[in-house]
Amino acid sequence: MARKTKISPDSELTAQQAINLIEEITLDMGFLWHPPGVFDHGIDGRIELRDARAKQPLNRYLGVQSKARTRFTAETNDRFEFLCDEADIDYWMRAQEPVLLVCSHPSTRQAWFVCVSDWFTDMEHRASRRVVVDKGSDQFNPDRAVELLRLGTRSEPVLHRRLPAPPEKLLTNLMPIIEHGSWLWSAPTDAFDHRHVRARYEEVGGPRASDYLLRDGQLYSLRDPQTCALRHVCDTTKVNKEPVDTWSESEDPRLRRYWVELLRRNLLHQLKHRFGWHRDRGLFYVRAPEPLAERSVEGPNGKRLGVKVEYYIDKRDGERRVAYVRHQAFRPGFEYVDGRWHLEVVPDYLFTFDGERETCRADEKLAGIKKREKNLAVLGHIRMWEHILTRPPSLLSDEPALLLFGPLLTIEIPVGLDDALWRGKVGNHTIAGQEELAA
Repeated sequence: MARKTKISPDSELTAQQAINLIEEITLDMGFLWHPPGVFDHGIDGRIELRDARAKQPLNRYLGVQSKARTRFTAETNDRFEFLCDEADIDYWMRAQEPVLLVCSHPSTRQAWFVCVSDWFTDMEHRASRRVVVDKGSDQFNPDRAVELLRLGTRSEPVLHRRLPAPPEKLLTNLMPIIEHGSWLWSAPTDAFDHRHVRARYEEVGGPRASDYLLRDGQLYSLRDPQTCALRHVCDTTKVNKEPVDTWSESEDPRLRRYWVELLRRNLLHQLKHRFGWHRDRGLFYVRAPEPLAERSVEGPNGKRLGVKVEYYIDKRDGERRVAYVRHQAFRPGFEYVDGRWHLEVVPDYLFTFDGERETCRADEKLAGIKKREKNLAVLGHIRMWEHILTRPPSLLSDEPALLLFGPLLTIEIPVGLDDALWRGKVGNHTIAGQEELAA
């Protein structure tokens, strides 16, 4: 069996000769040469600029990547090309200091340089990955000291890495309220909470109205109490009205809280016959049909599963039983933006074990689905609610809609967002919690 012996290829000698040549030229310029550290990648050393007259180092650096060949690609008497690795380019373009690609023929002691962190700001150069070197103008020799000094000490050491991203439109979860009535109606009442109102409705029977607010012995509504079921719970002989903006545009925090609560009660009245309301979670949800089954709802692009029933096989008797029921839902909020009130639609889920009562594992199920869902799933979910909430009221409806909503608000920003950064990715690092925010 032949013995294996270690070899040292000529390429190793050539690479070190190239580094020695760069160091020698750097010292002749009056600058300092710093060999690479143990963990340097894509950089073979650094030139520290120095004031030769004052004998002071300037703490300004140029990164150097050395490439030595006997002959370069497409080399002529005037020029040649060098094809760079994509990984090297990415590394150079993240540097805070200019990076020089120094190509050399160590045997003839000739060297040339190009500032690649500037060269690859050109999108065509970046796409081709090729650096074109002019043998006349790109020589790396002691006469280029002033140019390197200017390169390393300019106010912006590195040019912009890429062209600014084009303007981008962001979809918000805010739906403008385009109609909520012009008048705020009020009347005295002896009911002081919702239980008393419900008891009064039980006495008189018939339809019930939920779009009211009780404060200080007064009932407030965006409808005339004389024209609806609210007449049963207030004194309609003393009805008063005032412009709605006394609340909606008020700077008084108390009145603004009243206004938000009144909007919430109006929304509850408007949706209670079509969707369920979970008081503890504070959300609207798609009701399950009876008997229990899955249910689809109309979305902007067709049917969407609003109620999903998951089953399991009971090992004791082999029967199929309900594991849990997942309901599409949203949590409402109200925000004042750019002089208009908006409904904030926060997509959510409700997990029940029978289509009505919440399962004891609801928090676990909710955390699991929110961790799995990505942007497209959330977008589809919120678009579904937008479609539902902006549809015109049915002609068969007993009463007109109290609130009318416009489509989701979009915001145009002057530059695009870096999706990787938005998702919490900075190089190989992750920003805690950011990925969940961007899901």
